[in-house]
Amino acid sequence: MNCSQHDYIEIACLYHYTLKVCTKKGTEHHGIAINTVYNEKKQQCLCIKDAERKQLIELNTIVNVDVLTPNPYFSHLRI
Repeated sequence: MNCSQHDYIEIACLYHYTLKVCTKKGTEHHGIAINTVYNEKKQQCLCIKDAERKQLIELNTIVNVDVLTPNPYFSHLRI
């Protein structure tokens, strides 16, 4: 992930956008962007919260991000 792509992830967290995140394994995650954090393996992750729980998605596994919240910044990010 390059710096500009990381900046878009930070914008999503700043404004708590609802996202659909697709990973290299084909898994889809839906939730509200909370923050970027490091997991126990010291890998940088996107923390999103759905109706039930928070989940961490390693940034290096993300291939697509769709923003489901209307906003003036971006609606799709391909990594």
